[in-house]
Amino acid sequence: MEIEFSKYIVKDPDEFRDGYESSLNLFRKLQEIKEFKELFKYSGIDLGPMIQHDILLGFSEIMKNKFSKKKKKSFLDNKKIKVGIKRILKYLKKRENVNENKGNSALFFIYSSSQADTLIPVVKQLKRDGGVKVRVIAGSPFAKEMLKKNKISYNSVEGYLSTKKIPRILREVKRFNQGWKKLVKNNSFRYGNKNLWPEVKEKFFQNFLTTIEHIETIKEVIKKEKPGVIITGTDMDTFGKVEVYLANKIGVPSIVSQHGAAIDCAYYQPTLADKFVVWGKLTKEMLIRRGYDKKKIFIAGSTKYDGLPVPKRVPRGEYILITTQMVSEEEQKKFLEVVIKGTNNLKEKILINLHPGQKPDLVKSFLEKYKSKIEIIPGQPPEGINYFIQRCKVLVTICSTTAIDALILKKPVITVNLTGKPDLLPFAKNKAAYGVYADNDFNKALNACLYKKEVIRRLAKNGEKFLKEYIGNNDGRASINFSELIKRVLKNGKK
Repeated sequence: MEIEFSKYIVKDPDEFRDGYESSLNLFRKLQEIKEFKELFKYSGIDLGPMIQHDILLGFSEIMKNKFSKKKKKSFLDNKKIKVGIKRILKYLKKRENVNENKGNSALFFIYSSSQADTLIPVVKQLKRDGGVKVRVIAGSPFAKEMLKKNKISYNSVEGYLSTKKIPRILREVKRFNQGWKKLVKNNSFRYGNKNLWPEVKEKFFQNFLTTIEHIETIKEVIKKEKPGVIITGTDMDTFGKVEVYLANKIGVPSIVSQHGAAIDCAYYQPTLADKFVVWGKLTKEMLIRRGYDKKKIFIAGSTKYDGLPVPKRVPRGEYILITTQMVSEEEQKKFLEVVIKGTNNLKEKILINLHPGQKPDLVKSFLEKYKSKIEIIPGQPPEGINYFIQRCKVLVTICSTTAIDALILKKPVITVNLTGKPDLLPFAKNKAAYGVYADNDFNKALNACLYKKEVIRRLAKNGEKFLKEYIGNNDGRASINFSELIKRVLKNGKK
């Protein structure tokens, strides 16, 4: 089979608006290749759906037409066994002693800081209520640090992988090497004149190895923990998909939780979990449009924002706050140009907070180009970004979830979308934010949000209505709602 990359992928795509969907179509085409399907199987399990998300993100450099000029060292050459051994031994060195459970617990898997923000309040609620055994598996330094900070005991996911599984995993490394050669020999994967197999093989191999390691690890987790229900922060990535798949295989119910703002895009594929817990009505409606079974969707409210303390007297405001977002480079450049040029003649102090995944180089280059006095926030105080949002006069962003924090604090929000495509999040659509869709509209929006009281009051009123539909009532009951669902699932099983 011959596959031409450019037929599926647009240049410099926006990951959410068109990048993910086009990558998904390309991956589905790859799955039609017989050798590809055979390669990504393990113990009768089709690994395709499990590696899909991480592989799609791995296409990003190719999407931007960036290729490695250096000859890549293959993971699949004669040193393959040695590579596999080192990889797994490094993994096992992180092992910690595992305290086994007697069974029928609510078993939480927490990997990222955003998942921790969402699930830790639920863990605490269950512990306060009593009557349910709660077990937590942590899978990253961020999650472990937050769990320690909240005085919640956990087991490290690394501690469950048995050394007895190493020979089998290494045999799979050898099989992968042989299958890859067959795949490359019989099929063409190109970008014009560029052969893409060498560009993607390392990413494919790493995902293959990570996935089979995680399958064996989660098998051991389930065997030792004997959970009554599994709760995970996502079923989009490899880890979450493995957990839900294995839970289904043995008949254990699973619950997936929304852990961040839900963007209406191909990122959301119908869940295989028994329940998908969402923040509010707008997310539920979006998921139904995306093909989710409405019976699986449970509105709990946002445990992340629920009960977020709103000061009785919010500070008047000291500066304009800009927050960036991980969108396409082209959109970032347009946003920075309009915002920096539009604020250059203002007397107000202006701060910019970078998305955690963003490098400062692009922002710095624009600040230097326009000789801007905007200050980059170098780090965050213990209170987090909310500290700066409380003290801002107005927040300017593309679609960052910092807008939710600002709306809760009744701060005016300006969203900038110069793509000609729909907004990623419906702040402006619901009139909770002032939407800017053309270069020359920004200064008008900024002037209105800084100085026009009727605009500020209207945005605050619309913001309250939007928040109720997007994150729920914010009445302190989100963790209670979520924990009650867990109790019902524990009692009734997969009914």
